[in-house]
Amino acid sequence: MRWPINRHLYGSPLASGYGRFETIYAASNLWPNLARYPLWLLETQTPFVLLALPAPLLLSRCGVTRESRIAWSCAAFAVVVFVADAWYTPYDNWTYLRFLLPAYPVILVLAAASFGALAPRARAARAASYFLVMLALAGWGLYMGQAAFDVRDQEARYRLAGNLARGLPHEAVVLANHHRGSIRYYANRVTLRFEWLEPEAYGEALAYLRASGKPVFAVLDDVEREIVRQRYAAVADLSWLDQEPLLVAGKRVYFYKLPD
Repeated sequence: MRWPINRHLYGSPLASGYGRFETIYAASNLWPNLARYPLWLLETQTPFVLLALPAPLLLSRCGVTRESRIAWSCAAFAVVVFVADAWYTPYDNWTYLRFLLPAYPVILVLAAASFGALAPRARAARAASYFLVMLALAGWGLYMGQAAFDVRDQEARYRLAGNLARGLPHEAVVLANHHRGSIRYYANRVTLRFEWLEPEAYGEALAYLRASGKPVFAVLDDVEREIVRQRYAAVADLSWLDQEPLLVAGKRVYFYKLPD
């Protein structure tokens, strides 16, 4: 059913609300993703995951043929997952590592296999090496994951912003990205995803909305304000970004009324 629906809504069975296939997957996306995904992977999964790289060769040298073949298959699967997503639309936040989640189990298994092949053979030394690595990984995880303890308060801003958006006019159109879904869900207001609004179409889109009698608002996270400024400053007057916001939700979500 998805293909007829996509054709009806977006003009092509290969198009969706995320954009057309040729814009979602593009050669220009490769280098930004190659620069971000490996770094994010190291930061979140610790340098231990680097041990996944030599696993097939290490197991081959150890003479365990069956395990070596399995390791090569796992490595090939991880590479396919990474390559498939390397062409996808780049994002600037580590949470998009979720695109690589199918490869996580095999990466961790390969890393563990490498460590097992490299660890000392003597029982006491082997046990000590496992214990030290466990402590190092736990320490790294606690240090890098400190922000996890603030997730509840951070994520609550979506509900807060959505509830505040109920005070906007019913016919309003809200320029948003992070809050596009929560505003639709909690406030039932139409949202315009600025991530997919090209700079050259910005002025025309706003002119159309205003001519249709729809007031335009923007609901932006603190970091999104600068993104909007960089994206549209060359083609539009963004002085509204320098004004006092109408509302602030969760100390970091800003509501603006765009000039008529």
